[in-house]
Amino acid sequence: PTLFMVPSTFPQLLLETGTTDRQANSIASGSAALVLQYIVQAGDTSSDLDYVATDSLTLNGGTIKDAAGNNATLTLASPGATTSLGVNKAIVIDTTKPDIHAFNVVPAWVNASTANVAVSFEVSDAGGSSLKDVEVWRENPTGHTPVGWNKIDTVLASSLTLKQGSTTNYLGSYQDPASGLQDGKTYKYGIHVNDNAGNMRDDNDNTLPADPYTGGPLSVQVDKTAPNTTISSQPANPSNSTSASLSFTSTETGSTFQCKIDTGAFSSCTSPKSYTSLTEASHTFEVKATDAAGNTDATPASYTWAVDITAPNTTISSQPANPSNST
Repeated sequence: PTLFMVPSTFPQLLLETGTTDRQANSIASGSAALVLQYIVQAGDTSSDLDYVATDSLTLNGGTIKDAAGNNATLTLASPGATTSLGVNKAIVIDTTKPDIHAFNVVPAWVNASTANVAVSFEVSDAGGSSLKDVEVWRENPTGHTPVGWNKIDTVLASSLTLKQGSTTNYLGSYQDPASGLQDGKTYKYGIHVNDNAGNMRDDNDNTLPADPYTGGPLSVQVDKTAPNTTISSQPANPSNSTSASLSFTSTETGSTFQCKIDTGAFSSCTSPKSYTSLTEASHTFEVKATDAAGNTDATPASYTWAVDITAPNTTISSQPANPSNST
C-alpha cells in the first residue's frame, strides 16, 4: 500500500505507554512504507512497547491505499501476537529515575592512620531499563587539583549486590584512598545513579554533574597532623606535699587527654589532673592529647618531681666548753 496524507491529517498508531497512552504520528507521505514517530514524554513506561489493540491504527483523515486504489486493512495483529510490534521489536520505554534509599560516607574525620574513605549506597530502579551504574563524585576544595566536583569512580550494576530480603534494592560501595586527600581540607562526596535508558538520579533531580546526590551533604574533614601536648602548671620540685595538681593543654581545640603517673597505664583525664597520697619518692607524670580526627601525640608531655615529707634532723657539731671562762 501507499500512504497519502492531506494537510493536517495523517494516520496514527495508539501505543500502550502506561498511565497515558500516546499516539505515534505518520511522518511520510506518498511512500510504500508507513513511518510513525512517537515522542517519549515524562511518565511514559513500557517494558516491551506495543500498540493498545487491534484497532489502534487509525487514518485520522489520511489514507492508506494500494496501487489500484484499494483501502488497506487497518486491523492489526493482537498485541503480543507473533506479528505484533511487541514481539518483533524489544523496545523499552523508561522515564522513571532510579531511586537512592541510603547513602553514607565514613569516617567523618580522616587522620594519619586512615587508609580509605568508605562511600556506600543503596539504590533501585523501578523503570523497565534496569540500573546501569552508580557514579561516585567528590568535591575537591581550593588548593586540591582539580578543584570542584569530579567523578572519581563508576560502580557498574554488575558489581552491585542484591540487598538481603529485597528483590529490588541493591547495595554498593567505593573505597577512596585517603592518601590522595590533603591535610587540613574538607571534602564532600556524592553519587549519580543511572539506568540503561539514560535516566539519572542525583541530589536535585537533574542531570548536572555539579549536583550529585549528597544526602546532607556528607563531608569528610582531613587532619593528618597529631596535636602537641604541653604541661602548663605543676608542683614544685622538690615538694613537701603528698598531693599534686597538674594542668595541661593541646595545640588543637577539642582534643581529649590520657594521663598516667609512674608505672601506671594511660587513662582518660581532664585538666587539671589531681593526685593525693603520693609516696615519698620521685614521681613522673605523663599526658598525651588526641585530636578530633583521632591523631594522638606520639611524644607525651612529661614532668618529674620529688616528694619529700621527712623533716630534717638538726645536730650541733661544735660548742663552747662547759663551764667556759670566755666572755
